[in-house]
This record gives sequence, C-alpha cells and structure tokens, in this order.
Amino acid sequence: MRLLREDELLQAASRVLLRRGCGELRVEEVAAACGVAKGTCYQHFGTRPDLINAAVRRLDEALAKRLLSPPARLTKPRQVLEWAFFDAVDAEILTLAQRARQAELGAEAMEGKAWPCCLSRMPCPHGGAVRSIEALRRWTRGVASDDDGRAAAYVALLLALVPYYFFGLGHHSQPNSRTIRSTARQLFKRLFP
Repeated sequence: MRLLREDELLQAASRVLLRRGCGELRVEEVAAACGVAKGTCYQHFGTRPDLINAAVRRLDEALAKRLLSPPARLTKPRQVLEWAFFDAVDAEILTLAQRARQAELGAEAMEGKAWPCCLSRMPCPHGGAVRSIEALRRWTRGVASDDDGRAAAYVALLLALVPYYFFGLGHHSQPNSRTIRSTARQLFKRLFP
C-alpha cells in the first residue's frame, strides 16, 4: 500500500510540475488531488524538495527510457540521434504547452513524453534532465566517436533554445510548435551534416 500511495502522490506532483513548474508546487494541492492529508505527503517524502526531486526524477527516467528505445527501423547512428533529439524537442514542446495551458493532458498521456525540467536554471536544483540528457549524449557518441564533448554540448544548446523560442520570441499566447521544430531541424542539420 505504501508504494501505491507514493506512486499516486508522485503522479499528482508530476501533473503540477508539468502545468506550473517546480516553484509553484504546493504540497496541499498534491495531497488534495490524492484525497489525503498534507501530512501524508510528508510521511512519504519528508520535505517539499524531496517530493519535487522524486517527481522530477520520475519524469526524467520515463523520458530517458523512451529516448533509449529508438524504433528498430533506425539503423544508422545519425538517424538514431536525430530521432532522439526530435523526441526530446517534442517532449519540451509538450511540457511548455502544458505550462502555457495550451494542452490539458492526463499523466498517462504524458508518460515518457514530457520533459522533466524547465531548463531555465542549469544545473536544475532538483536533478531534472540528468538521465534524459545522458540518453541523448549516448547517441551523440555514435555520431562522433572522436568527439570531445562538442556534439553533446550542441544537443544541450539546441534543447535550451526551445524554451527561449517558445516564450521569448512572441509566442506567449499561441506557441507554434511547427516553427520550433523547423528551426530546430535547420540547426540540427548545420551542426550534424
């Protein structure tokens, strides 16, 4: 029962994180979503940061698992990197759309498809995106075996541009995910010819 309750609390916390971000997570809201008292959250996670860390880690692990499972039809390292990168971009777009209230999806619909971190502060104080970025870094090694870290840095830079483009270039009310993907594709082709 304890593990089931923790899972339920983490699902509720993940929904809040995806909608509003770490700074806006309230333990009372998570507890109410699960029909339990606030103290129950503290029994399972000790502190608010512990709950946030666990929820971020859960989202990160789900996305990393997805990024490490490319479709069988992709056989070349560059194809796999491109697939993983654009899956990560789509996950960021979905997370940011959720935060901008452009998408109202349940936790199940977002499982493995949501970016675990806002990327506004790196490194994330809650350990966000560690496994996801490591999954992408794994595929960059296949593209540039003699790489000195530049390929992984390029991927991280491209991902960091998505939230900037999403919120910083006049797309506050109607983010255009097609334009974001198109811009990311152009940059990707230049960095990985």
